[in-house]
Amino acid sequence: FIPLPKPDEIFRLYKISKRHDLDISTFTAAFWMSRSNGVIGEIRIAYGGVGPVIYRLRKTEDALTGKPLNESEIETAAEIARAEITPISDVRGDAEYRFQLAENILRKFYFDVTGVDTSEPMLSRLTERDPDGLVKALSGDFVHERLQGEYDAVLLMVNTLFVARNLDEQVAVFRNAAANLTPE
Repeated sequence: FIPLPKPDEIFRLYKISKRHDLDISTFTAAFWMSRSNGVIGEIRIAYGGVGPVIYRLRKTEDALTGKPLNESEIETAAEIARAEITPISDVRGDAEYRFQLAENILRKFYFDVTGVDTSEPMLSRLTERDPDGLVKALSGDFVHERLQGEYDAVLLMVNTLFVARNLDEQVAVFRNAAANLTPE
């Protein structure tokens, strides 16, 4: 029996392998997290394929617990995760590849949970493609945070709604966006 996550909990599983189905994994990861108002209350992280047994990344968990769920904290945690594993090289991938996966899967979890790639490279590409400065790129948790200023249009990425945990949070996304539209 595995209980379903509660409304304030997030559970994700990841498998990396050469083929999608019927293949031995090169790397696996499991994440369980509870958060409130953008702060990680508790997190559990387990990685497989990075040592002789499945590892629970307790130092990485400790580094994230009580911290805001943001890219800076994830980057710090990614370095810690890398240091907690002891992968070997085999036919499915070498040790360095698995070290890199340990960092990248934590980043993927972050982007899956927050809904948007708001990394500096992504925002830089957006700015480069808008030489006239017509678009202002802002990132944040549109459930709990409010935009500053007024805008002619607010574009919400579709996966923003997928990370809202319930109907109230989905409504909050639209209310927060609408509150910043220029009145006409």
